[in-house]
Amino acid sequence: MKTDEKQISEPTTNNKVEAKNNSQSPKIPPTPIPIELAAVVKNENEYLEYLVWKGADDRYGYDLGEEIKDRITYELNVIKKKGVASYFLMFWNIVRAAREQLDVLVGPGRGRTPGSIVAYWLRITDIDPIRYGLLFERFYSTQSKGLPDIAIDVENESRHKVIKWLKKYYGEKCVAHLIAQGTTEQKNTLADLQRLERMPIETYNAIQYAIKHRVPESERHIGIDANRIVIATEDISNIVPVCDINDKTSGKNVLTARCDAQTIEESGLVMLNLLGLNVLSVIKSCVARIKKTTGKEIDINAIPLDDQPTLKIFNEGNTIGVFLFESTGMRMKLRKLKSLSFNDLVAAEALYRPGTMDLFGRLIDRINGEEEISYLLPEMEQCLGSTYGLTIYQEQIIQLSQILAGFTPGESAVLIRAICLRKKDILDWLEIQFMDGGMKNGHPKETLAQIWNDWVTDGRLCFNKSHAVSHSWVAFQTAYLKAHYPAEFMGILVNQARDDEARMKELIADCQSNGLVVEDETAKVKIGDGIVVSIDRKNVKNANQ
Repeated sequence: MKTDEKQISEPTTNNKVEAKNNSQSPKIPPTPIPIELAAVVKNENEYLEYLVWKGADDRYGYDLGEEIKDRITYELNVIKKKGVASYFLMFWNIVRAAREQLDVLVGPGRGRTPGSIVAYWLRITDIDPIRYGLLFERFYSTQSKGLPDIAIDVENESRHKVIKWLKKYYGEKCVAHLIAQGTTEQKNTLADLQRLERMPIETYNAIQYAIKHRVPESERHIGIDANRIVIATEDISNIVPVCDINDKTSGKNVLTARCDAQTIEESGLVMLNLLGLNVLSVIKSCVARIKKTTGKEIDINAIPLDDQPTLKIFNEGNTIGVFLFESTGMRMKLRKLKSLSFNDLVAAEALYRPGTMDLFGRLIDRINGEEEISYLLPEMEQCLGSTYGLTIYQEQIIQLSQILAGFTPGESAVLIRAICLRKKDILDWLEIQFMDGGMKNGHPKETLAQIWNDWVTDGRLCFNKSHAVSHSWVAFQTAYLKAHYPAEFMGILVNQARDDEARMKELIADCQSNGLVVEDETAKVKIGDGIVVSIDRKNVKNANQ
């Protein structure tokens, strides 16, 4: 892996007006270094490195290969160069507190974060980037601006516990919610006014023209951002405007930063993306229910990903209640597959979107042996072998640009960003480098041109593999619970849906088709929280049998 990364300057145009950047450097709250480490750890960079190598023992043991050593050295060098060690330490501290102090279930990772082995060894994520071929460059690189985009998923019912801890740890006045501002387009408002007041059309047109060219969008209503929390090293009101807004969940007024995310970033404040997921609440409740009813303790993060009863759930399209895999269309696609692995689930999750349905069909044909698996160049097999010769992930384009044309990690990161955002000027510039580098490596010009055109045309539809793996991981966990503990799993879901008649009917029908009995709370053995789901031993369709 290349560690000597040169800084790339993107093509620019000559402007007569010079833009001034008044953004403040991020002010990241420090993570205290324990007194007992003071003799060996002198700063946050050294503290991060200490924790990372300590975490390596928990994940891999001390017998590390050269590939892993090179990867961690590369990531740590980038983190130190960009000055964001304190940011990783902050997230390590928060996630550790959520798990160990608050007993909150934390998700395996989200977005691009699972691409970092530093995040994995710190237990910010539970996805092994080496095992799944995830790339640090897609998460963060020397070309990245600002802070890494780290996000944390927690069980929905306990999100408030984490926020309460943040306020206690960093200070009540140093932690705030981010405002959510809704607007109504003036043209719609004006149209209503014209209709009600019978405004002459000439007047309406004149006012509409003035609004379009002179008047910015007007604020209509405000709320609290569902995901983002703002953290400062001092009273937030000294930095950005704040207000108190009623939190509908708690019924209390909460401190809220009254500005948008861009202003938060420019002010040097840190934004924590903290999302509450209902599926994590379901998993935690189900694991607790299983322990209560069977006495078994399940480590949901240690289940085997080749578990056949679980894969059968997917292969049969029996995925009602399974995270992200329960739509009618997805179930139909899954039933067409003759065989299925966890890697295939990741590809399916990445492709089940409007722009890639045709590619999903080709994936199914290749898995089933109905379409030939081929590669434009032999070197492409090492990156595309797991997806049967199809380019599905952004990470594959990043890897191939380095293998075929000698791109540096930073150049490949710029490439995928330019493809996704359709930055034609940057792509034109990178195309020359790709063609030159590819031909120097002995590849035919015509083949390189075909590969490049495929990337530019279809690459923007490629999915981030880190995100697909983390989603599929959670989906597999829910399918595992449905396969091995169907009564407990469906009992949790049915009781959650008591106020949703349509959802309740769907879940009850699924229970009946799988040999489960749904009873009311008068049953002798309560498995749910009011509504009882139990196994009908005479008519069971359990994946274990």
